[in-house]
Amino acid sequence: MKTALNSLGFEVESLSDALTKKRSVIFLKNVIISPTKNFIKRILAFLGWEKYKLKVKGIGRDKAYNQNFEAFKKNHIGKIIYTTRKAALNHKIQDVLQNYDYVVVGSDMVWHNFDPELCKMIWNTDNITEMLEYYYLMFVPEEKRVNYAPSFGHKKAPEKFRDLYKKGINGFKKLSCRENYGCNLIQDVTGREAVHVIDPTLLISPDVYRSIAKKPAFEIPEHYALVYGFFDFAKDLDNLMSSNDQFKGLSLIKIGDPNLPAISPEEWLWLFEHTDAVFTNSFHGTVFSIIFHKKFFEYERPEDGMKNKLYDILQTLGLEDRMYNNDARIPENDIDYKAVDEKLNNLREISINYLRDCLNV
Repeated sequence: MKTALNSLGFEVESLSDALTKKRSVIFLKNVIISPTKNFIKRILAFLGWEKYKLKVKGIGRDKAYNQNFEAFKKNHIGKIIYTTRKAALNHKIQDVLQNYDYVVVGSDMVWHNFDPELCKMIWNTDNITEMLEYYYLMFVPEEKRVNYAPSFGHKKAPEKFRDLYKKGINGFKKLSCRENYGCNLIQDVTGREAVHVIDPTLLISPDVYRSIAKKPAFEIPEHYALVYGFFDFAKDLDNLMSSNDQFKGLSLIKIGDPNLPAISPEEWLWLFEHTDAVFTNSFHGTVFSIIFHKKFFEYERPEDGMKNKLYDILQTLGLEDRMYNNDARIPENDIDYKAVDEKLNNLREISINYLRDCLNV
């Protein structure tokens, strides 16, 4: 998103609500408590306990991952302004907002009716109203509110939050959504039309990603298939690959495998760029397979918000046949990326024009 906005002539900074109570407690736990526990785990690993060998390996990978991500943010995201949702909604950052022409929200399930358990686990809150008010930018003057490619993750507004949805959505002069069904939801709740736009990762050229991609330090087979997503679908891949001629000679690399080093976002891009095939059930695993014109196989998820998102992008680009499950025949045809790119270029033009309208450029 930052790159797309930069291309329209804007300086871009990011707003993060990372300073919540839960994250503060986690920080203190890591600093004060974890070293003692980790020391004991290392002793038990040294004594040969396989369980603790894996735990120690996980500690190192998590630390390396965090370092990789912090470096990526510094190099490619730039300045981040930290606040809390409560502070923002209590209008305690109005002096900061005066420095900006617009505040943009979107590109993920920011308008989801957040599951209470998920909110408690990730954001240390069960206050769904607060979450929605924050992501509807209710702390920002209406003339500065812009949304780009927000997602709901569901096809119908929950009755409990319908009035809040309506109030929040109507706080924007122009509306967009990343999925067609989200545009229909907006129409149902507000009577207004929303522009169907693409995820911001699809707004920029693949060459931009290639320019920052970096080969991982660990040994990479010459030919490999990449696995990315929730691994419940990956358990039978070894058998599937050995029994299917189109995967002959390919090794498997599973991103997130505890036996591999933690990779950086730059290395993640390199692995997608150079793979022969991708197995995924992730939205952005799908997106970057498309960006790099890869043969990919989309494992069907259970009925959830992610399944809705995956079906929508596949249908939008004419790629529904890439979906499969363990009971179905795996796709064997090549992907017509010329036809995909034609659809994508049309959507990219619509999306950029929407941003120009919102930002008056």
